[in-house]
Amino acid sequence: MVGSSQSAATSNTYLNIAVAQVLKEFADKLERSLETETDLNEAVHAVIKESYTRHRRVVSNGNGYTAEWIQEAERRGLPGVKNTVDALAILTHSEIVSLFETHGILTKEEVESRYHIYLEKYSKQINIEAGVMIEMARRQIFPAVSAYAAELARDASAWRPSTR
Repeated sequence: MVGSSQSAATSNTYLNIAVAQVLKEFADKLERSLETETDLNEAVHAVIKESYTRHRRVVSNGNGYTAEWIQEAERRGLPGVKNTVDALAILTHSEIVSLFETHGILTKEEVESRYHIYLEKYSKQINIEAGVMIEMARRQIFPAVSAYAAELARDASAWRPSTR
């Protein structure tokens, strides 16, 4: 899911490329199977079984945001990407670039350009949020804490022990 300020177009493009690649691989396997076999249902069953056997380690019905999932992902041999910068770097891996080029979606230069644009946008967003946080602390939190500390100090200085 994308954030509220983001377009779904980029995510949809990436998902569509992945699906196109998998469907191409399935079609190629089925075509090869049908050259030697005549039963389409058996060929489809064999492709599904082989695909699930190879990829069942990525199937998860749990919460992908917990520390437990990171450990489970590592146990399964899956990448445990923990932050945006590391996730963006995957975009420039050779097999990802090859996927874009194979389907005629983006060239290597275009992928690298998008990677740098995404990093710059992320950096600017983090800087904006940090600035807002500092301003909130300066204008709201510090004055409230100072006022409360002053009130406690006044109360403490006015307190006189009872003389019983």
